Amino acid sequence: MVVTGMIKQFNMTREVLLKTIRTVSESEANIIPKGFNNSLKWHIGHILFAANLAFSIFQSTSYLPEQYIEWFKPGTGPKDWTNDIPTLNELREQLEQQQAMVQEVFSDCLDQKLEKPFRVSNYGGHEFITVSEMLNFFIFHESMHIGYIQSIKLFIRAED
Repeated sequence: MVVTGMIKQFNMTREVLLKTIRTVSESEANIIPKGFNNSLKWHIGHILFAANLAFSIFQSTSYLPEQYIEWFKPGTGPKDWTNDIPTLNELREQLEQQQAMVQEVFSDCLDQKLEKPFRVSNYGGHEFITVSEMLNFFIFHESMHIGYIQSIKLFIRAED
């Protein structure tokens, strides 16, 4: 298996995320600072949920429990949670597992066309035709949420 530039970029992004959350405690992960809509835990779960869409689109397979849709899809938030959500450690482990799966599943098919285009209604309404275009969007999306996570960490720790 050849690790291409796109997979290297995904790995780098995921490793930045894992490093960013390495020092976060379970209690910090659940705080929603003033001025924010969501917690660190929601952003982490949302990243997992979104990247899992790549598997759903490409393989018609989901590797996450069905509840993740209810907990982490756009428009949801911790205020909507009514049952036990995964711990921060469980989310970290799933991020690591997902990283390995992205490399395994997508490394040899980046130029392959998707069965049908992947459309993103927000962010300007773009359409992605190939696996690499879709994966590039998920890298962008994850990077954006890393920024939110870094900001929330700063706010939480500034309040202490």
